[in-house]
Amino acid sequence: MVEKFAYGIRNPFTDEQLVSFGAPRRGDVIIYEYPKDKQRAFIHRIIGLPGETLEIQGGRLLINGTALGEPYAVFSDSPFSRQRDQMGPIIIPAGHTFVMGDNRDHSMDSRAWGFLPVGNILGRVRRIYFSWDREARNPRWERIGLTIR
Repeated sequence: MVEKFAYGIRNPFTDEQLVSFGAPRRGDVIIYEYPKDKQRAFIHRIIGLPGETLEIQGGRLLINGTALGEPYAVFSDSPFSRQRDQMGPIIIPAGHTFVMGDNRDHSMDSRAWGFLPVGNILGRVRRIYFSWDREARNPRWERIGLTIR
């Protein structure tokens, strides 16, 4: 479930910000228009904010030189994960964020396609509406309705 007015109200015809309720924050789980195809919507967590320096060293995420605690992040040992253990340092430009999936080694996120323009954010995710276990091929009932942290 998405809180579409979490950051403000936009004109649906021009996409102009009419009223602002605040800026996205680190840790917010958001839904956004994928920058390379605005017909697709993705869900990721905001990791880096405008003006911050982001770096990944040995799989450890650093923001402005300080390690970021990530209790929500899930890692696996796969060939894909080794490709993403090193990155940066990079400075996040004004008007952009850096997003990553919580399932770090199986996520197509800012590490692959770059910075997310703030204007692409559609809303903040608040609750899990439905959750599906692909391997077991059944709903994960215990997750449905949970508040996103």
